[in-house]
Amino acid sequence: MRTKTPFTSTDVNKKMEEIRKADDTTVEREALAVETDFNKWLLDNFELADSQVNYLVSLGSEFSTTTGTNLGQAFRKRNVVTMEKGEVQARSIKFVREEQIQRTTYAPGTDAREDEVLHYFIS
Repeated sequence: MRTKTPFTSTDVNKKMEEIRKADDTTVEREALAVETDFNKWLLDNFELADSQVNYLVSLGSEFSTTTGTNLGQAFRKRNVVTMEKGEVQARSIKFVREEQIQRTTYAPGTDAREDEVLHYFIS
C-alpha cells in the first residue's frame, strides 16, 4: 500500500511535480490511472476527509471524466499542474475552477517554446 499524500496545496503541488519529473513508465501509469477513474486515483493518492470525499462525489461523473482526461494529458505532456486552495471564510459557495494556460514564447534564433499549465483552484 502506498503512503497517501496530505491534500494540501503544498503537498499536492509537490506530488504533481514528482509525476512530471518521473520516468516515462511512471508517468504513463499515473496518466492511465487518472484517466480511467479520477476519483479512485485521487483517493488512492491523497488523504481526504469524509466531507471532502462527499464533496468530490457530489461534483458528478462529468467532473471526474473531464478532470481525469485533462490530468492524463498534462502528465503525458509533462506540463506543470498546480492546485491552490482558498480560505473557507472567504467564500459563499464551494467550487472548483480549472484553468488551462498555454503560452508560446518566440525569440530570435531559437525555436518557439510552448509552456502549458493546468491549474486548479478549490474554494
